[in-house]
Amino acid sequence: MKKSLCLLSLLAMLYAAPAFAQQMGTFTLETADGDVFYIGDHLGDKVILMTFFTTWCKPCMKEHPHLQDFWEDYEDDGLMVIAISSDEPGSISEVRAWIRRYKLTFPVLLDSDFAVTRQYDPDESFPLTMLIGRDGVIHHIYQGYNAGDEAEMEDDLLELLGLQ
Repeated sequence: MKKSLCLLSLLAMLYAAPAFAQQMGTFTLETADGDVFYIGDHLGDKVILMTFFTTWCKPCMKEHPHLQDFWEDYEDDGLMVIAISSDEPGSISEVRAWIRRYKLTFPVLLDSDFAVTRQYDPDESFPLTMLIGRDGVIHHIYQGYNAGDEAEMEDDLLELLGLQ
């Protein structure tokens, strides 16, 4: 009896969804332009590529140009790219300079009280990038960024967009 319970437990663990597979919650944040952004407007409709960053994060500096490329290449295919700044309060000028420097045209949100950041990136390991399917489930999490990571990210993105 104990052996069969252990075997069933092992099988359940092997076939369980990944630990990070969770339904994306909703939140509202202000954009760097002063608009209000509600993620619920896009859940269930778009594939969402969402990254948490700071303007002092060197790997973020390398990742953001690739995110802009993804936005330009796949927006018409149903992609929404969102960057969430986890910079300190009062750093809006640095965030706006960041947007200009990297020529970002996707929404850049401000989370200066860290409410959303703490929920999804409690270790504040920047960048932390998540790929959320149209089903509202977080399918992939990418912690940090190294040159070449964008290739895996794009493969995962294409799969969720149904382009692969």
